[in-house]
Amino acid sequence: MGLRSPVISGRVPPQRLSLAVSAAKHTLPIKCASFKSKEKRRPSAKAVQTSFTDSSESSLLVSYENMISLGESSMEKNEKNDTLKIAVLIDEDFEDTEYSKPAAAYKQAGYRLLHVGLEKGKTVQGKHRQATAQIDESAHQASVDDFDAIFIPGGYSPDHLRVDSYVVNFVKHFVQSGKPVLMICHAPQLLITAQVLQGRKITGWKSIIQDIKNAGAEFIDQEVVEDGNLISSRSPRDIPVFIQASLRKLKYTQEVRKYGETC
Repeated sequence: MGLRSPVISGRVPPQRLSLAVSAAKHTLPIKCASFKSKEKRRPSAKAVQTSFTDSSESSLLVSYENMISLGESSMEKNEKNDTLKIAVLIDEDFEDTEYSKPAAAYKQAGYRLLHVGLEKGKTVQGKHRQATAQIDESAHQASVDDFDAIFIPGGYSPDHLRVDSYVVNFVKHFVQSGKPVLMICHAPQLLITAQVLQGRKITGWKSIIQDIKNAGAEFIDQEVVEDGNLISSRSPRDIPVFIQASLRKLKYTQEVRKYGETC
């Protein structure tokens, strides 16, 4: 015989019960006459009883509170998983505002920043001693697969970093991955050393214009240049436009990832 409609004990809002049942359907073991589950759990004292009557007069006990909790936890987990993780590639004597202002904007937008550098746990300072950052992960252990975008502030930091082969490979693989590469001022020095600028369009600080051209890229003298996954700006005065372009790219990346996960 087929299962008849359930009889619900207690007053439960239909909308919340529907959400709860949907969550429980995928996460809680259900004991029913039609199925032989190896796992048995005792329902809580506050369980809401839903009775299904068939030839064996089986009954199903489902905890309403547990189902709601599972549903909400699932939504919170999905929201957390949707948060983009940005690698901030940084070392001593970075340009203070080129780091602090974009970083603050990314955090305010809800993105997670992890600082990657030469030595995990080290605190690095800006060249004007107005900002500091603590290295969360060494470039020797960092993997492109663990991040959704990379942000490279300028100053003397890029020049310090590009002498390390692990850093250079990290940048190279990031550019090749197609994930957003957000850079300002002297940051293109790292891409020059990584030899990934051939045929690309980019801007940067005036002292590295010829270096950019020698690397095979087209230098464009404007506030911000967007070329595929590369977003670049020239100097601190371009920060507002750089932030706008970066946030637009990050939002697009987040939308694409959400769409891909639902397919």
